[in-house]
Amino acid sequence: MNDVLETLKKLPRMCAANNPADDSPILIKRGVKGYWPAPRPGFDVDAFNARHGVTVQQREAMLAGSMFGWELPVADPDIYTPDGTFHYEKTSAAFDKKIAELAGAKK
Repeated sequence: MNDVLETLKKLPRMCAANNPADDSPILIKRGVKGYWPAPRPGFDVDAFNARHGVTVQQREAMLAGSMFGWELPVADPDIYTPDGTFHYEKTSAAFDKKIAELAGAKK
């Protein structure tokens, strides 16, 4: 649980992204599964995020967290490069750590 709280502290309260299914603009709330459609037609995702100080890494982490779970390493902005792609070494190490934690919890 501590890891999740530490990860959430690195993220803004809200960000905008494009829905991977249809590229429509969506809003994502920190720590909440799922998303909300953008409030109006012509909503500019990049302008919203710039105005609210959201980095590309934070946007990608929030998109992944909202889809797959905030407890997973993909919700941590530190595993993304500045262009929003995975930093493989950090991702692999984070997943290895999470798997070890889960294995230990089942004993």
